[in-house]
Amino acid sequence: MGLAIATATVTISASAAPLSYNSILGSWCGQNSNPNLTNYLFARDTLTVTFFPAKTKSVLKIDHYDFSDSAIVLYWLAASPDQGGTSGNTLVQVTFGNFSSDDQTMQQQPNDEAGLYRFKRC
Repeated sequence: MGLAIATATVTISASAAPLSYNSILGSWCGQNSNPNLTNYLFARDTLTVTFFPAKTKSVLKIDHYDFSDSAIVLYWLAASPDQGGTSGNTLVQVTFGNFSSDDQTMQQQPNDEAGLYRFKRC
């Protein structure tokens, strides 16, 4: 999958207040410097990923979020190789950190699959 969503364990300091749903829910536009240009739409139970330039979309089922003072870890259900589609029963995590104090920018932390991805609110 062209997503940079995979296991990540990096935690980066950012804001003083604990992060929450308000910090991440909504639309986020990827920056052109990202290895793969994508936009994200976070809801409590789904993550919609739009891939550019074709504007194709994948909708991922979110299992849960973990919140701390400096990072949000999103757990989503990926399809195993023998399943078709974008959702399945394999729990995968991705970490978002470096939230600005106004929650207008963030970074998806690097992992084994991809480098650092930068996002701003759309």
